[in-house]
Amino acid sequence: MSDKVTEVPGLYGNLRLKEKVLQRIWNESAFTTQGLKTDDGQEISLIHPGGWNKAEEGPDFKEASILLNSVEQKGDIEIHFHAKDWCQHGHQKDLNYNRVVLHVCLYPSENSDFAVQTKSGKKIPQLTLLPYLTQGLEEYNEEWTLSALHGPSSSVIVSSAPKKIKQDIILYAEQRWSHKMEFAKKRLDQFGWEHACHQWFLEVLGYPRNRKNMHDLATAFPLETWKEQVDISQIYNDIGSWKVKGIRPVNRPFNRLLQYQDMVKVVPNWTDTLKSFSFPKESNFKETSLKELSIFDCKKKWQSSVLGNTFSHSKANTLLVDSLFPLWAAYHQVNPFPLWYHWPSGDFPSRLCLLASQWGLKVQGKGLSNGIMQGLLQNFLIDPTIIAHP
Repeated sequence: MSDKVTEVPGLYGNLRLKEKVLQRIWNESAFTTQGLKTDDGQEISLIHPGGWNKAEEGPDFKEASILLNSVEQKGDIEIHFHAKDWCQHGHQKDLNYNRVVLHVCLYPSENSDFAVQTKSGKKIPQLTLLPYLTQGLEEYNEEWTLSALHGPSSSVIVSSAPKKIKQDIILYAEQRWSHKMEFAKKRLDQFGWEHACHQWFLEVLGYPRNRKNMHDLATAFPLETWKEQVDISQIYNDIGSWKVKGIRPVNRPFNRLLQYQDMVKVVPNWTDTLKSFSFPKESNFKETSLKELSIFDCKKKWQSSVLGNTFSHSKANTLLVDSLFPLWAAYHQVNPFPLWYHWPSGDFPSRLCLLASQWGLKVQGKGLSNGIMQGLLQNFLIDPTIIAHP
């Protein structure tokens, strides 16, 4: 059991990531669980990930159960960033790791002859997790951070404002926008326009706790099936367990799916409407006036023509800035960062909004822009130590 922090390659430079994030990915099976194979080609089926060991010395997960080439194996699971960490941490000399049945690492071994062994001499199969992840490491890190910010007020202690935060916030927002644009390009290349829109839209409706289930649902039920009237109760029950504890009724995934169904009824070809929508492609970043950027008129028009006025203003903003606008910009090969930055903010944790005011990022008499909130969130993602647990 450890909570090691390391730097791993992200889309835009290195990303500081706690090993606990990898453990969470395993604990929630937040990866593609079909077609899993060990590095030496053995088929794996996950029966139970094991109990998450957060306090005791020894493997990260205990009493797990997997099928290895259809033969059940019961024991412990150890999680690492790199294959070499098994030896660097001395597990091959530690009796506590004799019951490990699977070594899970983010990256494969650089040495093809590398073998994971216990102190008793037993060879352990290794699963490289990276090919089975359903999103980038940045997305997993973001979900973890948002969960902490959404948690009880006593669980998060925030430091004072970093120096030059007002100047840095624009840089951080640009990093967020670049990340979303790169992610949008990859989605379009992989899935095409319609399914990329449908999939990412539903994932945003599932933020922050039901994103994977929404991803699976979108994959199983593409947009064409929604146009033919899907049975929400049936498809909801077909996708595993949903997290609803502590979520307001309006944000619960079942209700969000009903809203999406209503939207598709009103605008069945909404992805085509979005593709041809006339967002301003270029603008001056220094034009901070929403009127000069025509944001209010644009916002009203797109909510009506694309969303069919189905969602609240706040949720409509979130859907636009977190998924649809990056997809639109990537498709048209334009970079409307100023419009994205000055667009009204969507759904963010209330604690983050309060912090923006406390740190002097909110302009008196004006609402918080999307760029300010995105930049502030990026500040937390870059330095997770700002969030501490007492």
